[in-house]
Amino acid sequence: MAEKTSELNAIKQELIALKDTATKDRVKNLLQKEINNIDSELKEIQLKQLAKDEAPKAPTKITVDIKEHAFDESDKFVKLFIPFDASQLKDEDVQLILSEDSFSLIIQTPNKNHRFIVTSLLRKINVEKSYKKIKPDMVYLYLKKTKEGENWGCLTTTEKRLKESKTKMFDKNDDDGSGDPGNQLMNMMKKMYETGDPEMKRTIAKAWTEGQNKQRDFPM
Repeated sequence: MAEKTSELNAIKQELIALKDTATKDRVKNLLQKEINNIDSELKEIQLKQLAKDEAPKAPTKITVDIKEHAFDESDKFVKLFIPFDASQLKDEDVQLILSEDSFSLIIQTPNKNHRFIVTSLLRKINVEKSYKKIKPDMVYLYLKKTKEGENWGCLTTTEKRLKESKTKMFDKNDDDGSGDPGNQLMNMMKKMYETGDPEMKRTIAKAWTEGQNKQRDFPM
């Protein structure tokens, strides 16, 4: 647009110079008419540029990570259930990009991009036979196992390492053979806390805190 404006201004200056040297009124009028046409073009370009500058810019979408999902598996598939209000979504709003050991799920809404990215699947998957399914209140991912019948137990290698380290920690802290009922109770509570649901964990944590407070208030 700037190049066009510069070219028109150059032509206008030549026309003005020709008009100044012209001796016939008819020639002067023709040159002035062309000068007026160029002025109109320049004004139109200026108005378009002004409208472009003042046009509202689309807000930049923020990207948020999807935190909540449920895990299940069958002999053939690892299944992920992601709670999401998908009632207004189209199929193209939900993008699933797969590789043998990773996937990226991007859900596009008017104001946000929601993403769920996993880079270290526990086992390899069959990309061609894996797929997504969209329901009004849920997005489902079906990851086809390369080896059917193989039990995963968790989604990623990181989750498996954490699970194994916690198991080893509790094994190490098991009853030391002293026969102390207090030690046995403590080990049992630790295992209940590890395997319990959120309500169970809150109950055990509360009991533990209250027990510690009583010990401070009434030392043996």
